[in-house]
Amino acid sequence: MYELIYLNLETGILIKEYCFASYEEKRRLFLEDNGYEIVSCKRLMDIFLSRSWWRNYWKCATRETWDITPL
Repeated sequence: MYELIYLNLETGILIKEYCFASYEEKRRLFLEDNGYEIVSCKRLMDIFLSRSWWRNYWKCATRETWDITPL
């Protein structure tokens, strides 16, 4: 499970996205080719079947995405 943070170079919006390892590489390559800059790519390493592991699993399963641009 991974947490990607990238910047839309046109609008200046920071976006945080959660994804599984199998999807992360394709997503990173797609973003780099289409005008986004990868700011952070962090592997989420939680204890298996813990509360935080399930929370991150759910975020990855639903491909949760947030706008985290500072105000």
